[in-house]
Amino acid sequence: MKNKKAVKFLGEHTINLIITVIVLVFLIYLGVKVYGIFTEENELEKAIVQLEKITDAVNNIWNNNGGGKVEVFSPGEKWFLVSFLFDFPEGECRGEKGCLCICRDTECSEPKSRKCNGFNFNVKVRGWPVALGRTSGQRETGERYSIPVKEFEYIELPPIGELVVSKEENKVSVYGENYGQIDKGQEIYY
Repeated sequence: MKNKKAVKFLGEHTINLIITVIVLVFLIYLGVKVYGIFTEENELEKAIVQLEKITDAVNNIWNNNGGGKVEVFSPGEKWFLVSFLFDFPEGECRGEKGCLCICRDTECSEPKSRKCNGFNFNVKVRGWPVALGRTSGQRETGERYSIPVKEFEYIELPPIGELVVSKEENKVSVYGENYGQIDKGQEIYY
């Protein structure tokens, strides 16, 4: 008789313990997800502040000539400053000549993780150049051509650092302090 009661008692408590563990795991998972949402929103807000600082510096340099530096910090891990020569990210910088974006990925493909500002002059980040795909054809003169479908340059924002902003002919360039140096065996194209 005692053995039956012990088995029944142990069985009930084991089930309760398993249910408690499942509920705790679910609550921890939910807490991590909620924390992630707030962290992403906070990073985007920080990114917007950094982009505004860079935008102010770019406009100031364009209007007053010369050059200068702007102190920036990355809003989180792996944030990039990207400029587009054409084919701006969808819905961004319409009707503008230049487009400068701060994004979580180098292509600024995620609308919820990017902020862009347009300019009525050319703005170029001098960093790692990227050309995605090419289109080719033949002009009326018979000359063949090949151009990139999407072309942009990016730099990864440092945890804390300075970006150099300078006016060059008909554009403003933005680049990191180490621009032009070889990094990890890769070349930087001028």
